[in-house]
Amino acid sequence: MRIKKYGFVLLMICLIVCTILLSVKNEQKRLSEKMALQEEEPLEEVAIQAEEEPVTIEADAMIGPEGSESAKEDETIEETILVNDKYFKVIEIIDAEEWKYVYTIYNTDGQEVKKGESYRDPGIFYVDQETIEISINAGSYVNYCTYYDITNDRFSEQYESPIAADYHRVALLPYNRDGEGPLIIKDMFDEGNCYQEFFLDFADAIWPVVSAEFKDEDTLLITYNSGESYHYIEKTELLYWGDSEIQTEEEEIPVCDMVRAMDFTAREPRLDITPEENRAYLEGYLKVLKNEIPAIGQVEVKYYKDLWKAGTEFGQLLKEKDTREYPYLYYYDDLDGDGKPEFAINQGCMFLFKYDEEQRECRILYQTESCYFESIVGTGQIWCHDGLHANTVRDDLIGLVEDGSFQYILRIDEGVTPNRHYYEIGVSEAPIYDVSYVDVSEEEWNELTKPFFEMVENHAVQRKTLEEVFGDLLAENAK
Repeated sequence: MRIKKYGFVLLMICLIVCTILLSVKNEQKRLSEKMALQEEEPLEEVAIQAEEEPVTIEADAMIGPEGSESAKEDETIEETILVNDKYFKVIEIIDAEEWKYVYTIYNTDGQEVKKGESYRDPGIFYVDQETIEISINAGSYVNYCTYYDITNDRFSEQYESPIAADYHRVALLPYNRDGEGPLIIKDMFDEGNCYQEFFLDFADAIWPVVSAEFKDEDTLLITYNSGESYHYIEKTELLYWGDSEIQTEEEEIPVCDMVRAMDFTAREPRLDITPEENRAYLEGYLKVLKNEIPAIGQVEVKYYKDLWKAGTEFGQLLKEKDTREYPYLYYYDDLDGDGKPEFAINQGCMFLFKYDEEQRECRILYQTESCYFESIVGTGQIWCHDGLHANTVRDDLIGLVEDGSFQYILRIDEGVTPNRHYYEIGVSEAPIYDVSYVDVSEEEWNELTKPFFEMVENHAVQRKTLEEVFGDLLAENAK
């Protein structure tokens, strides 16, 4: 038994050994085949490279040292005509390397008389029917301008940042100035025809000019900042030359004298209409509040519900018809002096309406935010007050002018700053209605403003409730 047992074990060991040897032999054979394949691959790669190399060389030869025609065709150049006028054209050109503008000027025969390039969009426009301005912006306040006289086929010299140009005149102020240099007025094309210098009280600023406009070939209206830094005062002057000496608006009629000459009498409203006409006006204004007709402003036509800081629903207005406080008080009286009633609301923004019975339409005569509106003092007289804004207490008299609009008549400023307490008076006149300011002493300010404050603080057109304005018409329109 023991011999048989050992014989079986020996047989099993032999089988295992044979299996191992067979596996080793098979692995050796597989490795030999793999190595043979690896030795053959470089030969194949060399053969492939030998086939491809002539193609690569041929392609290089096609490109050549200066590039091929096909490479040039790949470059994209985009041209866009921005302006195409009889006398000038502007083209925008964009390619892979740059972005530029090319402009061309033509004479009356259509011939090219000037061509230029710029990396900024050039401003080319008509100064008048006979003159073209070519303006190239160089950044900040700097523009280089040249003018073309179409009629006489001539160009001006190049000017740096002109402040005004018209009537063959150009106004110049040296850039980065020190407040002491002159304002120069000259003929664009021939200095011998006109050359003037004016020394104005400019502020010490890089660009003190607010606006400038030639009124004719011998007159310039200019508004500019004067005074010290952070305490600038705007001044407006009308400059004359030719046979006249320089004059200013202040010299013609000094601002203080203009204020002294003003009539600060509150004008009492006086209606001059029949009961039937009155009812027609009331019905018209009710249609505005009920959004049945729009209100026509200077720029937009809007219904009451869409007016800025207004539009309280009519149902809510009816509920508050007897309320005698903001925002449910109204004006209904002759507020522009024509004997017919105007209607004003004040619900976050004050709107003064004028209904035209014949046209059956309503216009907005005046509007301002409620935070500035104080009261309607009298016919054609509105008081606005800004309690303290930017360290300034301001009071304005808004008045009715010849064209039927409301404009600034008087502006009174009291400046309260940590370093300076100052007083200014400003007035405006037709046809421009820009406010011209002057500094005054405290004594002058008290003298000049006393009649104004006595008027606005002691007189006011009566405000009424909705019931007091419309009466029985409310019941008829409550449904």
